[in-house]
Amino acid sequence: MKLNNKVKIFIIAMLVALVTIAGLAFAHNLEERKSEDVVTREYSSVYFEPISGDPTKVDVYLGMHDTASIASFQIGLEIDMADCYDSTFDWTTGELNNLDTTKFKEFRSSEQRRDEVTGNLVENLNLYYVGTGELNELTSTKDVDHIKLGTISIVPDKDAQNEDVPVRSSFVAIKPREDFSKTISLSHEPEIIKTNQNSSYSTKITIKEAPMIDNLTASVEAIIEGDVANGQSTDGSKVVVNFEVTDSTNSLTALEVRLVDEKGNVKTKTIDLQNLNNEIPVSFVKIEEGTYKVQVVGSYTLDGGVSVSNEVLKTSSGADAELSDIKVIHTEETNSGGSSSSGESSGSGGSSSSEESSGSGESSNSGSSSNSEASSKPDNKGKGDSVGSKIIQAIKTGANLSVTWVIVALIVLIIIAVAIVRMKNKAKGKSKH
Repeated sequence: MKLNNKVKIFIIAMLVALVTIAGLAFAHNLEERKSEDVVTREYSSVYFEPISGDPTKVDVYLGMHDTASIASFQIGLEIDMADCYDSTFDWTTGELNNLDTTKFKEFRSSEQRRDEVTGNLVENLNLYYVGTGELNELTSTKDVDHIKLGTISIVPDKDAQNEDVPVRSSFVAIKPREDFSKTISLSHEPEIIKTNQNSSYSTKITIKEAPMIDNLTASVEAIIEGDVANGQSTDGSKVVVNFEVTDSTNSLTALEVRLVDEKGNVKTKTIDLQNLNNEIPVSFVKIEEGTYKVQVVGSYTLDGGVSVSNEVLKTSSGADAELSDIKVIHTEETNSGGSSSSGESSGSGGSSSSEESSGSGESSNSGSSSNSEASSKPDNKGKGDSVGSKIIQAIKTGANLSVTWVIVALIVLIIIAVAIVRMKNKAKGKSKH
């Protein structure tokens, strides 16, 4: 198929347009890459870059005004932190440490006060630098628009004996002080280092603490069908352990509940920490009678790489997370899976179950005889229940099995008789035709 001239011209024009757009996009990308190397600034400012993986360390940078002469500076940093911490500044990680133009540098901490909101100690860290050459040098081969000054470290404070004081988790904020910070030119003219919303740094120093267990309880209950696999016996008891875990600093690495018998034998249930809310309470089923002890055992990691493994955890009061003298006494289960209250003897448990089913305060024996008399007159609708209800009641109450079978046999015979009558009626109808 041949294309006419108008179609050809249209296709060529579209190709030219696509090539032009692609070229412009490529040039724009190159320009963006170049612009990443140098930042245009209308004024000097201080900014921070945290060191990855260590919230106690942050690098400090001076971003310099493009056209200003900058040879020296003084920078005031306001550091908000808990009383158990102090701040240090390391010039050796910065770029001024290797400059020949450096005349001297020093830093000092001063003017401590209390933050009214956080309650933390606020410390002013003042940095000074005096040089004899331009810091923001601009030549055909070099364009310096920022310089790394050094690294701030938040470290434990010292006590009177020069020992580290006990540290705790703390909010930390660092921001420059515009009322103090300035750059100075070669002719000793000052220029204010301005601050903005991005001219600050904040973080949370989290000290890993040992997890705690509270509200630890254990109860003994009868086993029901849902506690064991299909086909397994429900004879016996289960111990149900409930508790709460406090692990605000995410130090916990493993958790398990142990059930210890009088001989020291241990049954263990391991808890999935990723599904903690659905793992508790913990049930130990098919437990032998006796006295048991419950323990909540965990492994966790503290700061400094300190690891603790398989230790009985503590409660918030400092006691061990364990319970003693858990007494297990089996209760009998009915065929319907109902359970009696735990702690009763086997005999009293069975009696209680029968009384609840029969709906009377009489013993199970009297209930059985009553059911037997009623079932012997299945057609008496005025005084007794229907045959079907008697069967259900007999099964529920565990009445005399012979009575139950008599009723079942009677129903079967009635059904057979009705079927025979119907067959005869059908046969008569056919014979008449």
